[in-house]
Amino acid sequence: PGELTDRYGAVYWEDHNEVPGITWLMRIKEHFRNSAWLNPMTERMWHAPSIRMICEVFSMYPLTIEGVEQIADELSG
Repeated sequence: PGELTDRYGAVYWEDHNEVPGITWLMRIKEHFRNSAWLNPMTERMWHAPSIRMICEVFSMYPLTIEGVEQIADELSG
């Protein structure tokens, strides 16, 4: 979860961003009226700390046909 919580945290070591990633995700959520997260990882992996943090910001759906249908329903209504 350091890439989300730490100042200068990043997925790639050569990237340096003073603002933690979770702050950017919250800004995206605040900016757009509707938002959700399509997760390409299998749902059995969603217990990981970084994924749970993202779930606190966005509704999360699997990157499957069913997940895309669900997210479309949420974002359109």
